[in-house]
Amino acid sequence: MMQKLRLLSILLAATTVFPAAKAQIVYTNPADLTAGQVYPTYANNYIFVDMGTGGAGGAAQFTNFDTNIADFQLFWDGIPANPQIGLAGPSQSHLAYDGATGFLKRFNLNDTIDSSVVGTVSSNPIHNLNFGGANNANWAPGTTGYIGLTFVSDSTTVSGWMQISYNLDGSLTLYDFAYDASGASIMAGATTSAVPEPSTYAAMFGLTALGFAAYRRRRRQAA
Repeated sequence: MMQKLRLLSILLAATTVFPAAKAQIVYTNPADLTAGQVYPTYANNYIFVDMGTGGAGGAAQFTNFDTNIADFQLFWDGIPANPQIGLAGPSQSHLAYDGATGFLKRFNLNDTIDSSVVGTVSSNPIHNLNFGGANNANWAPGTTGYIGLTFVSDSTTVSGWMQISYNLDGSLTLYDFAYDASGASIMAGATTSAVPEPSTYAAMFGLTALGFAAYRRRRRQAA
């Protein structure tokens, strides 16, 4: 009996050395939406983005949602050189931008996004991607990248991203978006929560095998 308990303790140690990932990434991949594609008739100038809440996915559409205000708006004011993104939701929603210029930052794939890079105070709820080439370093026409953001979901401030493109004709296209419901940071473009690497599984298997070997040695010695 004691030998079985020792084996159980070894196996438990092997499975708890590597804690489970805490990330809870919620990914939404709507149909691509492009705002400002029919300039200068001003149709479909707004894209309303509901990021989702409570671990549920969101949605995006050209009209506002009936039951709640969208967390964010992508909008195109009819001037191809001046596409903008605004905060349509409560004041707890924020966008990552350059505090000196007010222009939006562009994140690359796998860049880390959290409140330290997004910030928590925004005096202006509307931020330009570009204006007459002034932010070409981040968002030149023809650029695809990620917007960093935070918003409140079930009383928790969560971090997320939106993948968009600022097209050559001045229009904006929304592709997809995600947030981490756990409140942890998120990498731009991440669509699933982290899982253990193959090397981690190998190490866990090795510890388990050592546990069995130790158990068998004890049995032989007791025989």
